[in-house]
Amino acid sequence: LTTECGFDEAKEFGCMVVEPTVRDLYIGMRSMISSGKLKTIGRDFKNLILNKYTWHKTAENYIKLTKGIM
Repeated sequence: LTTECGFDEAKEFGCMVVEPTVRDLYIGMRSMISSGKLKTIGRDFKNLILNKYTWHKTAENYIKLTKGIM
């Protein structure tokens, strides 16, 4: 990911966040590929997305947030 994505939470799972330049993207991708941890990072990142960022989760959070208001 790049610093322009605004998704720095990905760092917690081992994803690199780099400047949006060809050089930094290249270095970041090479580093991630050579780490040998892509499967683990991918699994953990997928779980983050499923637990926090699906439409279903967004709707659940909206309902919790507005409960009692409506």
